[in-house]
Amino acid sequence: MKDVLQSKPFLQVKVENIKDPFITEITLEIEALMRNIREQLERIISYGKLLSPDLMFILESVDDPGRLADLVASNLDLTVEKAQEILDILDPVQRLKALSELLGKKFRS
Repeated sequence: MKDVLQSKPFLQVKVENIKDPFITEITLEIEALMRNIREQLERIISYGKLLSPDLMFILESVDDPGRLADLVASNLDLTVEKAQEILDILDPVQRLKALSELLGKKFRS
């Protein structure tokens, strides 16, 4: 959010779009992170955690690391603060790493 233009009768703001850094190549590390996140989600679902049944189908077709991280973070039962913490990470690979760590902790608990 760049600027508040008005607050009444409704909030109107000026925003700046932030784009993910462009990833030119899906490296082995990125591919492994993406696979790991999908596997962690499958385990979480198998233990009865409620997620949309279509989520895994959709996630299997996502090949962009940033998009995968965003979809997973926004569909988990996270606090707003924790989800925003993940979504605020601009680098898609770092976002995947943070999400993988979060899923690992969520699965262990």
